[in-house]
Amino acid sequence: MGFDAFGVGDGHFLHHDLYAVITATLLNTNWIKIAPSTSNTVARNWSVHAATARALDELCPGRFVLGLATGDGSVRSVGLTPRRWSELQADVENIRMRSPQTLEIQCTASGLLGARSAGMWADSLTVGTGAVPRAIANLMRAAEEGRRASPLTKPIAVWAMIPAIIVDSETELASAREAMRMGAYASAHFAFGSNYAGKNVPPEYEDVIRERLSRYDYRFHGIVTDENPNLRLLDDRPEAADYLIDRMSLIGTEAQVSERIAKLLAEVPLAGLWLCAQEEEMIHRLAKIV
Repeated sequence: MGFDAFGVGDGHFLHHDLYAVITATLLNTNWIKIAPSTSNTVARNWSVHAATARALDELCPGRFVLGLATGDGSVRSVGLTPRRWSELQADVENIRMRSPQTLEIQCTASGLLGARSAGMWADSLTVGTGAVPRAIANLMRAAEEGRRASPLTKPIAVWAMIPAIIVDSETELASAREAMRMGAYASAHFAFGSNYAGKNVPPEYEDVIRERLSRYDYRFHGIVTDENPNLRLLDDRPEAADYLIDRMSLIGTEAQVSERIAKLLAEVPLAGLWLCAQEEEMIHRLAKIV
């Protein structure tokens, strides 16, 4: 359908096993690159990633990209603790020593510290801060700072990860926005979990978003049910809820989503976009825009 890469989520109790799905995907495609988007070295030790990278490179040389981060939903939701950035960097060093030299490693980060760290060791960076050009640009500069302090000479490629819903008409927008509410809050919790530096959150929303996201309950992470308390975090502050939905996702008709993507790419020189979708129909709709 014209995509360059296909990412597979790593929420253990929400999805099928990451590497089983990636293996099946590699065997049923010809040239597209396949990546975890995104895994970690907590629930899966670095040695597991290294061994898998070796196997997948023999199976389909050059087509597997290792996507890593410190761990958020897939780690916290099962009672584990995310890695520190220094620990992840050490894990990546171990992976590189025991993986094919051609292995591409992509890091996902939402803050300045993570972006700088990724600049030190990653081939590419995925920023998870929503569709806000200034915030993305801040993380790009942080990654470039890290790159200048590392022995790596190739410029770091920067992608953005943004969930998307395309509707047939504007009459469907309200229901689409409601369907994205849980995903927007989860994405915002990842994006703003550590701090708000460089993330360009409007001052009138920062305090309420900070306070409400501190209540985010990982026992309900990704679980679609009306009883999910995470859905109700901002019910009394609809303006803040609308801000998060607009910032953390792309929702609209084909023309509206295309326009937002074009505007974003005109303002920041991204290498690519991870356009997150949960259903095959939505992937086909995104392919029309691509």
